[in-house]
Amino acid sequence: MWHVDLMYLRVNGRSYFLVTVIGSCYRCIVCWELALPMRAQEIAETIAVALEEAPAKSPRIVRDNGSQFVAKEWREFMRHFALK
Repeated sequence: MWHVDLMYLRVNGRSYFLVTVIGSCYRCIVCWELALPMRAQEIAETIAVALEEAPAKSPRIVRDNGSQFVAKEWREFMRHFALK
């Protein structure tokens, strides 16, 4: 399982969102991205990078029910990669 965590950061007066993909087995960071908007597309791109780095994996994605995870783009991403 991979857990997706989103965190709001403010650096030098600018807002960013830290998207972190955490492996549940060892609680290590699989992939992370610092994004300006917090949309489903940015989260999906971060997970796509993580999947490229671990091509043999097909993890279950654990996330909250934030608006990014109910968006059409998110559902299409999950279907495209056959993720749960």
